[in-house]
Amino acid sequence: MAEEQTEWFTTWGGRVMGIVGLVVVAFFLLAGVTGWGGDYHPAAYVVLGLIALVDWVVMLRPAVGIRGEELVLRNPLTTVTLPLAAIQEVAIGQFLAVLVSGRRYTNSGIGRGRSAARRDDAVGEASPQRSYGGLIESRIRQRANDARARQGIEDRSDEQDALAADVRREPARVELAVLGVLVVALVVTLAV
Repeated sequence: MAEEQTEWFTTWGGRVMGIVGLVVVAFFLLAGVTGWGGDYHPAAYVVLGLIALVDWVVMLRPAVGIRGEELVLRNPLTTVTLPLAAIQEVAIGQFLAVLVSGRRYTNSGIGRGRSAARRDDAVGEASPQRSYGGLIESRIRQRANDARARQGIEDRSDEQDALAADVRREPARVELAVLGVLVVALVVTLAV
């Protein structure tokens, strides 16, 4: 079976700041390795690694995607996959919030300010003049409606609630493993 393509959504403001953070960490790392920045304690390299990891998981990793009939919420240390047909509500304010069978799932990869939300409300759901967050909110809502229609599921029905059993949460294994290694390395370098 071929891997389904995921349509990813994220805001560039956070990504730019995340990239700037990684560049700053790389600069200090290079300064330490070359000796230009003086002699670093070995723990300084581990702390730089921890700063880079935190920057990655907070600023760069969060994103929202649609893969086939699923909504993918990639959060700092977990990835939550929700059936589109199970979505009862979707709202994008400072972050994305999705309601499935009375349970709220959030993601910081997409957001919009209050003024953008007011402008979006004023121009209407179908307007192409909506903000990026408003367009993504409409897209997710439309894809959820289409998924329910294809499956013959009524909104707020028992069938829709039953789909909540298909929600999957997976840990960010690579990021958690790197965190574990860095914490052990920090303890070891501080003990030396």
